[in-house]
Amino acid sequence: MASMVQGTAPAGLRNRRFDLLTLFVDDLPRMARFYRDTVGVPTPWDGAAPFAEFQHPGMRFALFPRKALHDALGVEATFPAGRNGTFALSLMFDDPTEVDAEFERLYDLGVPMVYGPRDEPWGVRSAMVQDPEGNLIELGAWLPEAG
Repeated sequence: MASMVQGTAPAGLRNRRFDLLTLFVDDLPRMARFYRDTVGVPTPWDGAAPFAEFQHPGMRFALFPRKALHDALGVEATFPAGRNGTFALSLMFDDPTEVDAEFERLYDLGVPMVYGPRDEPWGVRSAMVQDPEGNLIELGAWLPEAG
């Protein structure tokens, strides 16, 4: 059977990897508090640096203020209003019951819900919430028969 993976990294670049995901936000302090205090992702950010970086197993995650983006890029950028349907962050858990528990915990904290826990046809227990600026956050775990 032929491999489904397409494309090959150029020679010398085969050890590259995605390392940092940066979310451009309107209200950096509010969003940093949400991801640190509500979602529970550790950060050393104390409000002094112009961006907040979070340490999460497997990748780094950062928040950067939208109003500073023009100066950083040298060009204008546009952003979605309301619920951001251009991407979703996914928090994966080891056990499907953890998806339900985390969904309930976030619900109790008043986090906006998108959909409740459900089993997807591709073998994942999934639920979705959104952060204060409308970015989607999936809560997921592989179902035992799919793992």
